[in-house]
Amino acid sequence: MIEIEESSASPKTLLGDVFGILLAEHIWFKDKTLEACEHASLIVVGKGNKSDEAMINHLNQQVESIRSMIGNDKIYVGRVVIGCFADDKGLEELLKNKIDEAHEC
Repeated sequence: MIEIEESSASPKTLLGDVFGILLAEHIWFKDKTLEACEHASLIVVGKGNKSDEAMINHLNQQVESIRSMIGNDKIYVGRVVIGCFADDKGLEELLKNKIDEAHEC
């Protein structure tokens, strides 16, 4: 699953996207419920710049530690990956890299 946040990549916005999905009872897409499993990855990206890299790394670490405390038997996502992009070209490159990173799991 990929969530592209078109507004700024603030921690509040990115974490809201992540936990909105992780805490949901189900996810709808085009009138269908998505089935997720330990092989599924959630990629959340927002508009930012290279200076946001330390913040993004911190968010990824925090999400992983908090996820272990969340009990949700409805949806399970194996991996959460957060990133930021500066422009359309950066978004394309970022998504390619984050999809590869998600597949490493």
